[in-house]
Amino acid sequence: MSSARSSVESKKSRVYFASPLDNSTYPSDESKGQDNDIHITFEDMPTHDDPSFLNDPKEDFDPEDELLAKAEDLDPTLKPSTEPESWFAFGLRQLKSIPMLALALVAAAPSVINAFVAPTGAEPKDIVQASWWRSLSPMKLTHSLANAASSLGINTIMNRLFFPLSFQTFWLNIKGFRLQPMSNITYILFGIGGAIGASAVAYAAFHFFPGTFLGELLAGGAALLNFGVLVATRYVGTVSFLNRIKNYFDESITIQKEFVHQLDHLNPSHKEKVNLLYLASTEEVLRKLNKEAATEPSDVNEIIIELANALEEYAKSNPDLLTDPGKFETFLNGFLTACDLSAAAIMLIIPGLTFMQKGVDGLGTLKGFISGGDLSDWNPWLQRGLGSIPGLSSGFLYSTSAYDLRSVFVDTAKHLYYHPKQIPAALLLFVGNVLAASSLENIAKGIVKRPNIAFVSSDSSPNALVQAFIWTNAAGGFATNGKSTFDKAFLTPPPLADKMKTFDGMLQHVRNHGAHPISENCAINLRSHSLFNKKPTTNTGQLPYDLRKLPSFSANN
Repeated sequence: MSSARSSVESKKSRVYFASPLDNSTYPSDESKGQDNDIHITFEDMPTHDDPSFLNDPKEDFDPEDELLAKAEDLDPTLKPSTEPESWFAFGLRQLKSIPMLALALVAAAPSVINAFVAPTGAEPKDIVQASWWRSLSPMKLTHSLANAASSLGINTIMNRLFFPLSFQTFWLNIKGFRLQPMSNITYILFGIGGAIGASAVAYAAFHFFPGTFLGELLAGGAALLNFGVLVATRYVGTVSFLNRIKNYFDESITIQKEFVHQLDHLNPSHKEKVNLLYLASTEEVLRKLNKEAATEPSDVNEIIIELANALEEYAKSNPDLLTDPGKFETFLNGFLTACDLSAAAIMLIIPGLTFMQKGVDGLGTLKGFISGGDLSDWNPWLQRGLGSIPGLSSGFLYSTSAYDLRSVFVDTAKHLYYHPKQIPAALLLFVGNVLAASSLENIAKGIVKRPNIAFVSSDSSPNALVQAFIWTNAAGGFATNGKSTFDKAFLTPPPLADKMKTFDGMLQHVRNHGAHPISENCAINLRSHSLFNKKPTTNTGQLPYDLRKLPSFSANN
């Protein structure tokens, strides 16, 4: 599988666990007796509205394939058989998937309930009251059912797809805890904090019978199940968000972006020749590797190096190989990037405030079970301090999704241009995401109706501010679900071997620097070419600096 990073470099066995914040690897003590060197990395992940999973920008993987790839690396006997699957084997495989489907439903249920009551602005506990049902008009009931169906379908399917990879990544990272204990403690803290906020949503959604044993058992059980599921996703979401920040300062990622940027501005008159150079470079690399296709990240790095060398030589006699982007394009790209960053900042703050309150609600509920009472009489700023970690943990998910949303929709529009028969399905999915976003809208409505620490209250704040708070939360729900569902439905890329057959496919792969970073050696090679390097290198030919080596990004940090 192309997505797994494994290589057989020697007969001595080693297992490498990669730090979530850098690409360096560390040997494991548990690796004795293995046949192959195994490189296990932690790449960015996609996210979701609940918010119960993550999402990294344009994630080029199939979650189940990714898990299978890791399993195959650890045990070659797990590789899929080419023999036809029997009905018994098929049925057994479906039975094994039931527990994960059940977890997906459990995590989706709070969103479904909130989406169902959103058209009336009611609390989830109101749905057990006959008066609430009598007050529903046929239009409101239809709206409620459409919201619930959309939320159920979208959240359950996306949870089912992404939970396995979240759990796998979480567990592998925990197994490597000793490699970066301080960082892992931070991630676990954010994972627990985010799960407390999300479990408070579940508690409120199932708190149908307040003050009764059955009611507390039902609500508490739902909260506990959601907490257990969501610790892993919040943990991985924090790692993913911090990876995003790290990538802005990573020298290898910087030159990778410059490589893609320059090749995006090829002179059209040279495009055919560049395609031929790419095919020749690929053929030469595969010949040296004695392979029929590029199937590993290391293959991609070698092809990029070979192509860069060929293009540098070709540019000597063809100085017009690349074109300048122009002032308007430069301005437009800067403006759009500023818009993306602004959207990310807004979604970090507003949904973050919502889950800051839910985090305090969750801690208050826990206090009530232990000693009675809640935290409502505590100092508001102390409450905000306690709720800051749950707020940031969930805000990370909404922020990364909002940053990616524009590019996902632009790429989807391009895809639909060439596949117009899929437009009705895309419109239906868009409407479904809009309806499903009402879940977070209703959670925000419930917060502003009562005294809170989110700085917005219907009793003391201007109505315009209250409505902006509510609708921004709804937009956050749409961004997380929309990014994940459209990415999965319309932008799933072909396998690596197929992408690397063409120059455009290679460029598409390398463009996703978060999921497919080039190696440091590849970056050093690109830096040596004036065609791609816009900054001087040191006399040694090494990168001027590498932030992954600094203490703040150290594995021992």
